[in-house]
Amino acid sequence: MTAWQWLSVSLALAGSAIVAVVAVRLKLNLKRDFFFLFYFLSAVVYTEVAPAAALVEPQRPLTLVVLGVSPAQLFARQYIELQVYALALFALPFAAMYLARPRNFSHRAQIRVRNDRAIVFSIAVALFGTVFLALAIRYDIFYIRLGEAIAARIVALPFVPYVVIRTFEECATFLIGISVFLVALSTGTARAVAFAGLLVTMAIVGSFAMINSRSLVILMTMLVLGWYLHFLPPKWAHKLSTLLPRLVAAALVAGYAVLVVINVRNQGFDGTFHPSYLNPLTASPFGDGQGVFRLNCIDLMARLDGPIERQGPALGAAWQGTYWIIGRFIDPAGFDQVRLAMTTTSKSYLMQQYLHWAPPDYFSCTLTDLFGNFHVIGFLIGGLTIGAFFRFYRHSINHPTTAAAVIIAIFGLTHVIVFDQEASTLLFGWFKKLPVLLAVLAYNPFIVRRLD
Repeated sequence: MTAWQWLSVSLALAGSAIVAVVAVRLKLNLKRDFFFLFYFLSAVVYTEVAPAAALVEPQRPLTLVVLGVSPAQLFARQYIELQVYALALFALPFAAMYLARPRNFSHRAQIRVRNDRAIVFSIAVALFGTVFLALAIRYDIFYIRLGEAIAARIVALPFVPYVVIRTFEECATFLIGISVFLVALSTGTARAVAFAGLLVTMAIVGSFAMINSRSLVILMTMLVLGWYLHFLPPKWAHKLSTLLPRLVAAALVAGYAVLVVINVRNQGFDGTFHPSYLNPLTASPFGDGQGVFRLNCIDLMARLDGPIERQGPALGAAWQGTYWIIGRFIDPAGFDQVRLAMTTTSKSYLMQQYLHWAPPDYFSCTLTDLFGNFHVIGFLIGGLTIGAFFRFYRHSINHPTTAAAVIIAIFGLTHVIVFDQEASTLLFGWFKKLPVLLAVLAYNPFIVRRLD
């Protein structure tokens, strides 16, 4: 290996070691810190481990060959610099913000459920999911491989079906999160109805994920696992003999589901179930030609680095597409044109502005458009902001003060926890989900009661 490759691998090992040290510092308290550790590990994999593997890989993955993209090794110096910045300005501030001295809580409180409201909420969510499923099948968009054909079908949707489908897609994980808390905390008939509603909703979201998205499969598995660990009795929550089988089982379920997604993608989906989709031996986790680049968050930033240094960062211009969060209602025709051109993302702006590329998609993460807008200072902004949220989530769930804070924490977690989403989505995309959040806050199936 070259010196650059050794340096990259060393940074990957350093990042992994920091995750391990932080886990020890937290006494591997998965009941309390699971989501933070999952996000932290994801960030290190995307910014340190996968880039190092990409530099060591002797051949370009098929996806890069098809796109006509030059080998990663030509940008080895930029890789190393950005790996260092990601570790120093994002990962460490993120962990430091979360690990800062906790507040002293002068009270103990408990989250409880209004059983009557839990029943209504659970039935409503299951019906919402059922309507989504019926409309997605009716308009032939249950399978949503990125491309002009699906973009045209989405644009052609009538307004009401479009709103229902997009709202459920955006808010499904949030509604599942509320449902999990209802199942764990309700009693009697309410618990039975909440459990049935959760099963229906997860079956719909799970089937959608296993046809369309590896990321959604992993996200759903990790969310449910994290909430399950949260509600484990304290006497079990710290026993490795109790936790390890559950963690292994979750990993196996997620891994198998990912292989099913790859099978569907490679074989195509024609609206009919084929038993071959379920064969785990016909695919690999990166069986669609992307290889480890699927997790490589550094590559696009390394290619953008030189042009950004010459032209200057975008200073927010890469987020101009967020106008359409509101603008879609003011100028529907203009929004349809943007969607058909598939230029609604921040990375599409950065690729066109700085690289003169027009691929339909490329590998990225939350740091990509932060970097494009603010150069490496964007890493620090992201680390401190996201670290502060995870700290808020921990306090709100483990030391609840109000029911509203609990609901907002669950909402925020399901919105923030995806590391390979764009920062524009993280910072502004929640506006699209706001009506559902406000409805849940207004209905409020929870009560927080002081215990002292």
